[in-house]
Formats: sequence, structure tokens, C-alpha cells
Amino acid sequence: MDSVFGAGLRVLVVDDNADAATSLATLLSILGYNAVAVFNGQQAIDLVATFRPAVVVSDLHMPIVDGFQLAQILRDIAPDVQLLAWSSDNEAERGSALAQVAMPIACVSPTGWKTFCRLLQAREGQGTVGSA
Repeated sequence: MDSVFGAGLRVLVVDDNADAATSLATLLSILGYNAVAVFNGQQAIDLVATFRPAVVVSDLHMPIVDGFQLAQILRDIAPDVQLLAWSSDNEAERGSALAQVAMPIACVSPTGWKTFCRLLQAREGQGTVGSA
């Protein structure tokens, strides 16, 4: 991958596993994304207005505000944000719930990196929330 892969696209990573969130945000930063990690859905909600991410990558099962609730709230407050699920859940558990909040499955961690990268690349060049 070349050094401008992410081209500064803002990505908010949300996971209650701080090591996982921080590691993914660091990797995305190395790839050229402007990535920030937070550790629960409420922190993500609080940061969205100022960070203005183009993409939110979220774990599904977290305390305080889980990934499903986060997706519903973000649909109201930041409808242009692309939401991607990053989870170890099996597909049968999450499929219908994700469909209800229009949150595509980015990958089942720890596999699916190519799918995840394709979804991020598809968002490149589309700007951030509120951009013209």
C-alpha cells in the first residue's frame, strides 16, 4: 500500500478493549488515516461533533452505549458518517440487528482485513461529516 492510502480521512475507532482500539487507530494512522480511538459509545458520541469523522469503526458489545445504540444515535446526529462494525460475533447473532441500524459488517475480527480496507477505500474522497 502506498503512503497516501488513507489520505487523511478521519476515522473514529470505538472499542471497550483499549488495546484493540488503540492498535487499530495506530495502524490506520500509519496507513495515512487521521484515526482516533475511544473506549465506549458515549465517548464516540461526545467526540463526533468536534472530530467530524467520515467513518466510525465500532465494536458491537460495549458497556455504557453499545455499537447498536451508537449506530442509531449517529444516524440522527451525523447521518453522513459511514458506520462499520468490527466484531468477533458470529454472523447469525449480528446480521438482523446490524441491518436494522444500516451498519455494514466491516469484518469479523481478527479476520477480514481485506474487506475492512476495501470499505475504507470506498469512503476515501467523500469528505467528512458536514463537508460540501
